[in-house]
Amino acid sequence: GPITFTVVPLKDKAVEGASPEEIIAFRGEVEALQSRVALFSSGLDAQMDKVAAMQMALTRAENPAGGLAASLHEARNTLLALEMQLRGYKSKREPGERNAPSVQSHMFVGFSGLRNTYGPTELHRASIAIATAEIGTLEAALGTYADDVLPGLEAALATSGAPLIDQN
Repeated sequence: GPITFTVVPLKDKAVEGASPEEIIAFRGEVEALQSRVALFSSGLDAQMDKVAAMQMALTRAENPAGGLAASLHEARNTLLALEMQLRGYKSKREPGERNAPSVQSHMFVGFSGLRNTYGPTELHRASIAIATAEIGTLEAALGTYADDVLPGLEAALATSGAPLIDQN
């Protein structure tokens, strides 16, 4: 049958760490942030793919509007700026150059608080708080883009006689 037992550490810690309850709560914050970042990242990637498809469709338009190419280019640059804030500069990531702190880099620092025996420190907590605030700003910016910019681009593209793009 079931046996009840108590788990105790083999050695005392040199530095007092977080309690198990604090570690569990912090893990919940990190997991919630990770979910938000993953959802934002997939939404951003979908919008970038859509703009690329719209740019391709514009090249096949019967009556391309003069400013539509510039508007699509500006929309792409807006999305690239959001990506840079999320991930940092891609060109700097590849050779291992230093990047300005991004949402993902703050999240990585926070994750490291779950990979030690002491639990999260103030640095880990602050990094997760910064990343959470920044992802909120990025989510709002992407929402504004989807609500305010994208419908106008789609309407202008339809008016130009461009072929339909796949919405999936």
